[in-house]
Amino acid sequence: MAGWPSLQSGDEHRNVRTLQYLLRHQGEPLEVDGAFGPHT
Repeated sequence: MAGWPSLQSGDEHRNVRTLQYLLRHQGEPLEVDGAFGPHT
């Protein structure tokens, strides 16, 4: 089983959306837009 991909500021793809959904589930107030910006 492969591990999680590395993500960094500026990334834009479905893995960033997944990360954002997981962060929201933990209570972080951020928009799920698929762009790894300053709020992510």
